[in-house]
Amino acid sequence: MAFNKEKSEELQRAAFEEAFEVFQERNLRYEDLWKDEGTIDDLLHHVKHKSLRISRDAQVDDAIDLVNYSIFILRWLIEEE
Repeated sequence: MAFNKEKSEELQRAAFEEAFEVFQERNLRYEDLWKDEGTIDDLLHHVKHKSLRISRDAQVDDAIDLVNYSIFILRWLIEEE
């Protein structure tokens, strides 16, 4: 099967959009609660936990959570600068 750049970009965009929709919905509920969780070590713990769950039983929800935890880490690092 040949690589289809447009299809690949479409699928990537759809995945990011779904993760962002989940983030928006949860962030309205929890109001950046992840910031109160402590340190970057706590965020990395969640990334490890989600990764292990995905390795045992891949679920879309866990993968979306993993994307959002990764973005939380990026936000943490940017805000620390």
